[in-house]
Amino acid sequence: MMKAQSIAIISHSAGLNGAERCLIEMVQALRLCNPEVHIVVYLPANGLLSEHISLYAEVRVVYLPWWIAAHKFSVAEKWKLSKSIVRAVKRLSKELVKENYDLVITNTIATPVAAIAARLHAIPHVWFIHELGQLDHGYGYGYGYGVSYGLMNLCTTLFLVNSNYVKTFYSRFLHRPMKVVYQPVNISTQPMPKSSHKDDRVRLLIVGRVSEGKGQLFAAEVVQRMLAKGILLNLCILGGNMSDYAKQLQELVANNEQISIIPFVQDVACFYADADIALVCSRAEAFGRVTIEAMKYGLPVVAADTGATPEIIHDGETGLLYEFGNMDSLEEKVTLLLDTEFRKKIANNAYEWAWKNLTTENFAKQLESAL
Repeated sequence: MMKAQSIAIISHSAGLNGAERCLIEMVQALRLCNPEVHIVVYLPANGLLSEHISLYAEVRVVYLPWWIAAHKFSVAEKWKLSKSIVRAVKRLSKELVKENYDLVITNTIATPVAAIAARLHAIPHVWFIHELGQLDHGYGYGYGYGVSYGLMNLCTTLFLVNSNYVKTFYSRFLHRPMKVVYQPVNISTQPMPKSSHKDDRVRLLIVGRVSEGKGQLFAAEVVQRMLAKGILLNLCILGGNMSDYAKQLQELVANNEQISIIPFVQDVACFYADADIALVCSRAEAFGRVTIEAMKYGLPVVAADTGATPEIIHDGETGLLYEFGNMDSLEEKVTLLLDTEFRKKIANNAYEWAWKNLTTENFAKQLESAL
């Protein structure tokens, strides 16, 4: 059993995106390891995460400035952020001392406040890294990489990472012990029966925040090319926003009735039930929550051969990998799955592998071993 009886977990956000869902799964797993453990989750504000996490842990709100940014800060910006971080550290320090926590966990690299506060009071601190920064989300650190990685090494006892790819990526800069734990990716509902369609079109689905790193524009271009050849397809892009990239995507598909863009929704089960194939065209997935989600909903996945994706998709067995950025390669792999029997075979293999290997119980064992 874990020795820690009181744990503080820090979230950079009160939303319900990938990292926040990972946090919920972590708290569930920690409870499985030790049902008596006292867990307090600190959020920068109340939000959707508050509603979901309050079932498993106490929730408190604390000021948590970010140090990640799309550019390196000027001297004035660094000075302003430093003052904000100092204020936040003082506030959180009072909480850490009052509650006498055995362990502090920061859930993403977005804020250093908890790491600094834990270091000041000699409390073990674990950083759980779910992202690659510049590679997947397009951001770095306002203070620059050298200062930021130096502070992370100084203020951390252990790094948890969600894939071997992330471990390899960060091992060049972070020199504390680093352990890989695979998230279970719990889906909200059991897979729904597949929808029946009036036409013979094969439905493709790509899920995620519309951004250059996720490759929706590339997917739409490939589908348009296949449609021009007379191949019966339909593409649903789930997760719109108002970025310049999203506007460019909207312009590309504006006159194409077979490609639709749907804004972000909480319940994606019906979209997976309506689809035949899931696409993951990301530049580099740190793990691949959407990939696992699709597999657990019973869809075969065609994904780029980048990032951690080859760790969870065995090409030709539990999904298909295409060469990133190669339109011909993506078209070839989608074409293979137009065969109904082959598509069912890959989907069944993926479903069985995901539900067997990626469970809360397995995640709990990995966490217990690491911590």
